[in-house]
Amino acid sequence: MKIKLLVSSIVLSSLPIFAHSSVINSCGTVGGYDYPYIEDINSQNMISVSTLAELEAALQSGIENIYIPGDTTIELPYQSNALVIPDNVSLFSDRGRNGSAGALLKVDYIDEQPYNFPIIQTGSNVHISGLRLQGPVEHIDTDVLTLGIQTQENSSGLIVENSELYGWGGGAISLKKAQNARIHHNYIHLNQKRERGYGVVVQNGDASTAVYCNVFDSNRHSIAGSGKQGESYTASNNIILQTGEGHSFDMHEDSDSTGDGGQAVNVINNWFAFGGTDWGHYPSVKLRGVPRDGLAGITGNIFRSPLEYQDGGDRTKRALEGVPGSMHSDPVLLELNQFNVDMTFSKTGEQCFLDYQDKSVPVLCQAVEKYISTGQTQPE
Repeated sequence: MKIKLLVSSIVLSSLPIFAHSSVINSCGTVGGYDYPYIEDINSQNMISVSTLAELEAALQSGIENIYIPGDTTIELPYQSNALVIPDNVSLFSDRGRNGSAGALLKVDYIDEQPYNFPIIQTGSNVHISGLRLQGPVEHIDTDVLTLGIQTQENSSGLIVENSELYGWGGGAISLKKAQNARIHHNYIHLNQKRERGYGVVVQNGDASTAVYCNVFDSNRHSIAGSGKQGESYTASNNIILQTGEGHSFDMHEDSDSTGDGGQAVNVINNWFAFGGTDWGHYPSVKLRGVPRDGLAGITGNIFRSPLEYQDGGDRTKRALEGVPGSMHSDPVLLELNQFNVDMTFSKTGEQCFLDYQDKSVPVLCQAVEKYISTGQTQPE
């Protein structure tokens, strides 16, 4: 018998065909579930686990493919590096297969101590797929700083795909001196602690990632960087819904190198679906330093907000905000992107869509059905 494991490669000719006009189908369904092809896992090097003890033993066994059935819940110890996933190991469940939500790995809230550590630590070429990772806090006002996943320093090749990550006060995925990560087809939400609350963060320098085909909702920063040399991200084909108390995509100024902000930032073909002119809107992208490789590549994006406008309190707001030298000029940004675009959500059969102009983008129903049912197009 062989177990199927979802993989990340995008083969456009194999993506599903939707009975919906003008469908933009670069991802399949943004947020997860469907993939262009699947990879067979040799059962001779695969094990199925359903308890914490079995999972811990499997991670120490040298077996490369560890499957957790979708109806499984495992409560992880609330301690630093409670799970250490070694190099070249795939940990996966079946999110989206036959209606499965995927196995749930969780830590429960205890109290308001910081707990400033990661629960899961990953080595090089670790592959996480089809899981739900639940943290202890989903709200803004908390002192809890726990991280969901953090890479080992100087590792590379982490893949997190087709998973749901939520409730992590410090952040869902922390790439700490780790190269060539791929974060895609996930639903990353409710990571929104004030002054932290990251969906994906590159930090401590020499960290790079491609972040694509995800749905982000109610994170303080959906993608962030600490600004150190070697930090870069390319964010493409993501749908960004509401934010927490902060801008959606971020790069800090390097605290040790005045004026510099990471190595490179590229924001390409994303849909920033929330942000009007009558409330205190945060920028969609904010760069606090200048990328060392030059101007950020911000192109092909669709923004609900105008590029610049006065909000209801007569305050000047911008969809894109950066220190001088970090972004192209306004005329170029206006040419390369679309602003002030109305976006709504709809459902046809079992498939949900983000709709704008004459186009539709397939999107994870779990992420947008609340907006469809209420007709909400702005934060409450």
